[in-house]
Amino acid sequence: MDNDPEKQQQQQQQAIIPTTTTTSTSFENATDYIYLLAPNIWPLHKKYTNHTPPFYGLNDPTPILLTLLLGLQHALTMIGSVVSPPLALAGGGGFNLSPATTSYLVSAAFVTTGLATAVQVTRVHIFGTPFFIGTGLLSVVAPTFDILAIAFTYADMRYEDGTCPTAGDGTRMPCPDAWGAMLGTMLCTVWVQIAMSMVPPRVLNRMFPKVVTGSLLLLVGVYLISNGMENWGGSSNCNGGTGYYALCPNTAAPKPLVW
Repeated sequence: MDNDPEKQQQQQQQAIIPTTTTTSTSFENATDYIYLLAPNIWPLHKKYTNHTPPFYGLNDPTPILLTLLLGLQHALTMIGSVVSPPLALAGGGGFNLSPATTSYLVSAAFVTTGLATAVQVTRVHIFGTPFFIGTGLLSVVAPTFDILAIAFTYADMRYEDGTCPTAGDGTRMPCPDAWGAMLGTMLCTVWVQIAMSMVPPRVLNRMFPKVVTGSLLLLVGVYLISNGMENWGGSSNCNGGTGYYALCPNTAAPKPLVW
């Protein structure tokens, strides 16, 4: 028996990681796709109680079929995070924009996410400087949720002071002017983020310790939970409404229905 720790580790890895050499064998590998696709609930996972799934390292070859399945899963998961911010901003909790404008925002979110992700993954070097555009890591650049709390508060302020239109019964009407002002503000402040990206990480860690960033993320989540619970099950704040919300989801929808 070989007592060399390095050889023992290599043997363990070879036993766990399925080997794939060609395209044809990648569809006939040791990956258990039933385990991969079955929900983790009893009794569907009863026979996998002590099952050890294969582990793939950073540079390990993976089966093509497994790569396609996991890539599709990741893409479907990303769709929600891409469309949620524009839908929230254009909805009843935000600026109550028209369906056409909402569709435009969702399309713009997908286009900008694709372009920004391509730059982020590629990592382009800025000529003559030590800086890069992008991280070179496999990460997705999508719309942020951090702006939602500020946008909702700003929209409430505009409707309350009368600078955004409301119907006679108090129903909030679309307010593209407030949304335009919000976009203009973000275009001005985004340069601060670009400047901060050139600050060394050790300085940023001193300026924004984990206690600060963690508390910020917690507060954003708490704020979004309250808004989500109000609209649980089909928007409780609009059900049985009048005026703009007399029909579901609103009277400006292409095919509105009765609540």
